[in-house]
Amino acid sequence: PPAAAAAPPPAPPPTPLPALSRAASAGVSAARQSAQPPTRAHPSAAPPSPAKAAPPSPTKAAAPSSATPGAQPTTLPPSTAPPPPPPDGHATTLPPPLHRANVGEERSKDARCYSFGEMDGRSPFQTMRSVRYQSGQCEATAHAARACRWKAKQAPCRRALDEWRSPPQGWVYCYKSIARRRSELLRRKVSPGVVALMPGAALRLEVDTRDTGAASAATGSWLGLEYLTSYEQMGVARVSCTSPELCRCEPQLVDAHRPSSVHNETVFARHFFQVFGAHGACPVHVQVDAATSSGEHKFKVRTLTVAATRTDARIPHFDRWATPTYKPAVQ
Repeated sequence: PPAAAAAPPPAPPPTPLPALSRAASAGVSAARQSAQPPTRAHPSAAPPSPAKAAPPSPTKAAAPSSATPGAQPTTLPPSTAPPPPPPDGHATTLPPPLHRANVGEERSKDARCYSFGEMDGRSPFQTMRSVRYQSGQCEATAHAARACRWKAKQAPCRRALDEWRSPPQGWVYCYKSIARRRSELLRRKVSPGVVALMPGAALRLEVDTRDTGAASAATGSWLGLEYLTSYEQMGVARVSCTSPELCRCEPQLVDAHRPSSVHNETVFARHFFQVFGAHGACPVHVQVDAATSSGEHKFKVRTLTVAATRTDARIPHFDRWATPTYKPAVQ
């Protein structure tokens, strides 16, 4: 029998093609897209707008690997390249603060604004200074500060008048308004300030009357007292300067009772009077008087302003619907 034919030798394995680089792959993709026939636009379609050449985006060089010394650094494709850094560092600069006190600059010398908080506490307003004050009880018929008994601690505020067994003899700080009775607690609103309910309640405070712009020894400064006015419950307060060797002013009589036959309202007003003498701690005395036109003696002070002039053009108003009221001095 004939011998069987020998089996052919096995074919060698195919030689693998070299891997294309990223640049070559991009070129192949571009060639394939150019080889495709262009699509015909519909006759009614608008002609395409000319394409704008995009600016070349910066590329980031990759660090060479330690395993292949001397290798050329490769570049990232444009789609994954990081955005360019912002010019002049605007993206890393915070906006300016809203309040000048946060900048560290000196406050304006045209006016100084004070507000009341807890005794020796911070002001509830960020743009205002905290006034130093002390509460006490004086004889209702005496107008001199030496006839007063000053208290080291301040009585706490209550939500309604009927929550007090007896009204406080001095001034108390309240962050919200005081309701007449507990059934009216929902009507309370935020209204920080110091409140007195009894005649003879005395308030001793200190303000800075130095260098308020145009103020001088001849013209003096204007001190503005912002107080609550209403058609009911309000009393009368006497304001005076207790140390003539430091600062002096004419005695003031401020009536917070404002009845009206047309429209009754409860708003804040300002009473301005002149203070002569520049001192960093000018003592001012506020005392609730025994006389009243409403039958009650409530008096509330919210802010103080020391200004160079009487005009209120540069003085901030927290209640724009309340017109500031200037009352002449009553001897």
